[in-house]
Amino acid sequence: MKRCGMSKVRLFEPKPEVLQALRGSGLGVSLGIRNEDLSTLASSTDAARTWLTTNYYPYIPDLNVLYITAGNEVIPGSNAQYVVPALKNIQAVLAQDKKTGPILLPSPSTSLSSNPTRTGFMDGSLKYTNLFDAMYDAAVWAVEKAGGEGLNVYVSETGWPSGGNGAGTTPETAAAYVNNFYKLNMNGPGSPKRPNASPDAYVFALFNENQKPAGVEQNFGVFYPSMTSVYSNPWCPSG
Repeated sequence: MKRCGMSKVRLFEPKPEVLQALRGSGLGVSLGIRNEDLSTLASSTDAARTWLTTNYYPYIPDLNVLYITAGNEVIPGSNAQYVVPALKNIQAVLAQDKKTGPILLPSPSTSLSSNPTRTGFMDGSLKYTNLFDAMYDAAVWAVEKAGGEGLNVYVSETGWPSGGNGAGTTPETAAAYVNNFYKLNMNGPGSPKRPNASPDAYVFALFNENQKPAGVEQNFGVFYPSMTSVYSNPWCPSG
């Protein structure tokens, strides 16, 4: 990651060996709570303290934790009822211990009705040159419409598979999506609605995952497990 100029990484769960490897690296970490742990964390502040004592406190300040994320695409779903109480308990313990740091809720864009054509957000006053900007602005608009003025919207994952579903999923198509996204996110002026701020965004995923079911889910990685690049990219040419 450091060789390729990556500055941050999102972890879907707090695996000790990964957290240990990231200590002292300077890389920013988005630290995830597993969906199946939310019900326990919602039960009490004692449970929240146990989670933090196990997965967060032992690694700071050597580990640069940017956010704690509550689950992954948990709304809608059977664990959605636990999200708010779990967030409250985690936040209460952090406040008691005088620790700071934002807690985020990764949510699928569909839950925000962020399809720009369906929401009617797009209009002639805002000129779009790519779908990502349109969807990002639609998500921002949906949050603001729900009373979330001033809240930041983070793109917790975006990507394209390099295989698993025919001609639309090749290393070439994945390279086109990720490389253009990288140029847009790193060098772009922001979106039409937020022209002075590029979104805080994460590419999914760092590695191909051979333990997932066969198909596209195995092929979102930028790298093979051997750490060689799945496709050519200008931001890590020696990969």
